[in-house]
Amino acid sequence: MYSQVDIQNDTLRKTPNSISFMVSDVEVTTLDIAETTYKRAIEKKINRIIEGYPIEQEGKNLIATDLHPFLAALHFAYAEH
Repeated sequence: MYSQVDIQNDTLRKTPNSISFMVSDVEVTTLDIAETTYKRAIEKKINRIIEGYPIEQEGKNLIATDLHPFLAALHFAYAEH
């Protein structure tokens, strides 16, 4: 069960739709990370061909990875700094 806590301080801010928190400043990487289409990234993740997907995703690119998406985001955000 999730608790409804009103949190508001210098490092953590909670609103009805989001939770934000401060992190360390880092330099923007110059690493060129290969992107692929939404369809190909999903197919790689589930190891199957998909026939359809939301039209809103057309033209959007993702970074295909074998890691859990959240862990991959953390890795790509901080690995080269």
